[in-house]
Amino acid sequence: MNNEDMKSLCLSYLEKNSQVALSSNSFLSVSAPVLLAILRSNSLNMEEIEVFDALLNWKNHDPNRKVDEFVKYIRFGAIEPLDLLQIVEPSGIVPRELLLPAYRFHSCPKLVDQGHELNFFWKKRKQEVGGPIQSNQLDIPPQTDFSFMFPIPSKGVKWACSMSTQYAGLANTYEALVDDKPCYPGAATNHGKDQWLMATFPQPVIVKVVKVSSPSLGEFQSQGWGASYLHNTEIQYSRDGKTWETVGNTATESGSGFISIPLKPQVIGKYWRLYKASGYLATGSLIFE
Repeated sequence: MNNEDMKSLCLSYLEKNSQVALSSNSFLSVSAPVLLAILRSNSLNMEEIEVFDALLNWKNHDPNRKVDEFVKYIRFGAIEPLDLLQIVEPSGIVPRELLLPAYRFHSCPKLVDQGHELNFFWKKRKQEVGGPIQSNQLDIPPQTDFSFMFPIPSKGVKWACSMSTQYAGLANTYEALVDDKPCYPGAATNHGKDQWLMATFPQPVIVKVVKVSSPSLGEFQSQGWGASYLHNTEIQYSRDGKTWETVGNTATESGSGFISIPLKPQVIGKYWRLYKASGYLATGSLIFE
C-alpha cells in the first residue's frame, strides 16, 4: 500500500469513527499536518463542539503548541450559542473576529450570505458539504504516523522489555514475564530510586486489564523475594515514552496466581510500565489484556 492509499484509508476510517479516534489518548500526540487534515474534513461523524474540544485537548497537552492556523477550520456557526458562551469563548484560543460572526449567525441566520466563501462556517460536517476531503489535497509528509487511528487490543501483542536496572541472576525478559507461570521469575530491578519495568508496544494498544504476580516461587523464593516487593507498584502509561500517567496500583495484593488489575475506563497507550519511587521492584508476570 502506497502513501496515498494509506492516507485515503485513514481518512475514510476517521470520518466513520471520528469520536473514538479524536477522544483517544494517542490523538493528543498527532502531528500538525495530520491535525490540519482532520479539521479540513467535511464529513467527521461528530458534533462541532466535540471537534473543538479535541483541538483544545490537543493544545492543552503541550502548552507550547500554537493553534492560530487551526481554529479557523472550526465551524463556530454550527456550535450551539450556549456552548460558544460557556466553552469556546472562555478557552481563550479563538479570536473575536471568528466568534462575532457566529453570534450574528445565531441571532439572525436568514441574513447570512449563503454565497459567501465561508459558507461552510455554518454547516454541520455530517451534512458532507462538498463531500469528504481527498487525500491528494493534503500536504502530509510521506512518513506520517497514522497509527493513532488504529489502536488494537493488547492481548497477545508482543512488546519490547526494558528496565531501569536489572537484578542479576533473573531472566528479566518478555518471555519470562508472559509465560503461564505466575509468581516464578519474572523480572526484578536493583534497589534504588525511580525503578521501572517498561513495555513498549509496536503501536498504541487498548488495555482493559493488567496482570502481575507476586515474586514468591522458584528462584524468587530461594533468593528471599516475596509479595512485598510488588506491593504499591504503580501502573503507568505514556503516549510519548516521556510523560507518564498512573492508571492503577498493585496495592498490597498477594497470592499464588495472577493478580488482575482492571483499568476503568480502558486506556489506549503505546508505552506502559510498572513503577516504584524507591526500593526493589519485582514481578513474576506482566501481561496486558
